[in-house]
Amino acid sequence: MNSHQKKQFKNILAFVCVNFLILMYIAYGSTDEERYQDGIEAYQAGNFYKTFNLMTTLVKDGYIDAEYILATLYEKGEGVEADEALAMFWYEKSAQHGNKDAQAFLKNNGAKVTGANVKDANAKGVNGKNVVGKNGKVINESAIPLM
Repeated sequence: MNSHQKKQFKNILAFVCVNFLILMYIAYGSTDEERYQDGIEAYQAGNFYKTFNLMTTLVKDGYIDAEYILATLYEKGEGVEADEALAMFWYEKSAQHGNKDAQAFLKNNGAKVTGANVKDANAKGVNGKNVVGKNGKVINESAIPLM
């Protein structure tokens, strides 16, 4: 193989590798951490609906860091209808998974990580049924992260 052929081979190989990486990125999308950071940036920009959608998807995918953000959204009614029971559910789940901010929130608000809030939220239908918010409106099950 002469030097010109070697150069052509390297160029083809580089082209194939770059395209393979692009296809892999397209096929598998961004990582959970990237989606989480996108959600944080959306929150900071005031795009709470996008934040809620990203965090809901992440929680469904088992990304536990999103639980605390989801709790905050439910507590404040940002991107979703405010719901104290669902906020407490997610604060408690987050605290159970070791989130220090969630643990501090529960401590400062006189709540204990006992499972009671999880049971209350489950009784309201968090595990795939419609949830009735405190104002009596039914929240569609697609808006509720499934466990």
